[in-house]
Amino acid sequence: MKIIKCCKEFNSSLKDLIAILEEGGYKAESRPTYRLKTEEYLYLKGFFNGLESIEKEIITDEKRKEILVRIGQGRFALAVKRNYKYECCFPDCGVNNKRFLIGAHIDRWADNKETRGDVSNGLCLCLMHDKAFEIGNFTLNDSYQVEIIEKSFLMDSWALKNLNPWNGQYIKLGEIKPSIDSLNKHRLRVKELISTSEKE
Repeated sequence: MKIIKCCKEFNSSLKDLIAILEEGGYKAESRPTYRLKTEEYLYLKGFFNGLESIEKEIITDEKRKEILVRIGQGRFALAVKRNYKYECCFPDCGVNNKRFLIGAHIDRWADNKETRGDVSNGLCLCLMHDKAFEIGNFTLNDSYQVEIIEKSFLMDSWALKNLNPWNGQYIKLGEIKPSIDSLNKHRLRVKELISTSEKE
């Protein structure tokens, strides 16, 4: 079983592995840093959420960390939202409250340095549709129609119910249209996620 294998690999208890998830990796004297892939993180997180009881009190503290700052991310997000007139571009969504909108990358920041600041590599999405797009519940074809990915291993009945009725519908376009090349790369990334989940 995947979970048991993971526990043995790290010689860890479930609580240790939860700590690994919260830190985003695992470090030990004799081992290199281990980074969980997104699908591994979500799989384990969901598993532990079903096993672990709710803690009544959490020990908290602060510590200083060195972090990488995304220069230009804020300006990019603002430009994308302006391009879509501050409204989620998913068909019939209608969310236009700035606090619930994301200027999202199509081809992710981490995957393509060249298009990080290109507004055509962005979509204005509400929080729900941004997450669904990020994890591969839907993508867009070259005509800017929604394509629901039912095979996505992160697609559940709730997501399917709230996305499937708009399969084949056109998104609302801004003055700057989404890059076809970026959309193609998003589709390829989704296919890779599906392929990986089917092999496990």
